Amino acid sequence: MTIISVSPLDRTTISKQEIHKRHRRRLVPFLSFSSARANISTVYLSCLFFHFFFAADVLATDPSSIAPSVVTRTPSPLHPADSNGVLLEDALDMAVDDLRALNDETKKKSMSSIRFLFSDIDGTLVHYPDEQEGVNGNNMEKDEASRNTIIRLPPSSTGLQGIISSRTLALCRDLRQKYGVKVVLVSGARTSTLLTRLAFLPKADAYASEGGGRIFYPVDLNSMEGDGYNGFVVNPVKYDGA
Repeated sequence: MTIISVSPLDRTTISKQEIHKRHRRRLVPFLSFSSARANISTVYLSCLFFHFFFAADVLATDPSSIAPSVVTRTPSPLHPADSNGVLLEDALDMAVDDLRALNDETKKKSMSSIRFLFSDIDGTLVHYPDEQEGVNGNNMEKDEASRNTIIRLPPSSTGLQGIISSRTLALCRDLRQKYGVKVVLVSGARTSTLLTRLAFLPKADAYASEGGGRIFYPVDLNSMEGDGYNGFVVNPVKYDGA
């Protein structure tokens, strides 16, 4: 949505002759009743009426030009644009084709959006194998069927140990770097458990623990001042395709 402000028409600088010269075909039929004795109120009301009449006629010609017709800042000899907004008269200086082109450009800009991916960690990214599969002492092992590296996470406080594939990590990385998707990881685990697992999880734009009760945002170390940063530092575990 584009928020615009339209400044009021400065009628104190418009003479009757200038109005006739600018919009002769539009205004003559409606100002024909005016005479030399017409007072300022009559001219003011006439200008006000035809100011909106002319604008409505332009918009009716091309309904798609509504937005550009009030956003244009092209200065005109009659009403230069001021700093408080834009004048509707300025848009009337432009051809209909220019208005359509501006409208198309506005539509393209308005269609640009931010894409988010909200993902649960347990059961979606991290899986828990059956007990009979066993857990060896290594953090990594090869899955020969998928040619993928399986990374085993440290056990949680309840004793469960999950696994995540390097393919999952690589896909999440590509979503952020290649496609500009904002990734948010959500977990019902305790904050302490999530922090110990961050090195094994995909890098995200935000992390939520305890069902959203705590939210964390990553900060690059090179953006922190000084070398003695005392905050929580995560050193990601390397994986295939990293």
